[in-house]
Amino acid sequence: MLNSGDRLRLAEDKFRISGVIASTRQQVIDDSLPTLAELGINFVEVPSPISVLIPAGVPDDVAGRLSETIRKATARESLWEGMERTFNPVTHLGPEVGSAYIRQLRENVKTLIRKRRK
Repeated sequence: MLNSGDRLRLAEDKFRISGVIASTRQQVIDDSLPTLAELGINFVEVPSPISVLIPAGVPDDVAGRLSETIRKATARESLWEGMERTFNPVTHLGPEVGSAYIRQLRENVKTLIRKRRK
């Protein structure tokens, strides 16, 4: 399985990358590459987030400590440096925002499936 950075490195001598599949600019991607939205190409954005899930019955204080530990880990400069080298941005959303993000992602996937069936 190849990550974004591997795919870019493998493709750069064979293909010209003409755009980034995103609606907004990505900090780790070259500014000279436009997004599909900037190119006027309609698409449904379906990212592949990595999430940490815990059972619903976990006490709030335990869930809070886990979330805070993950926030601290994702704030480490060494993690950012490594992830930027492989074109894999890191974001810590926290439990509430992360849950809303997953709900929106689910709706985006449903939209994509409906469009595909037409």
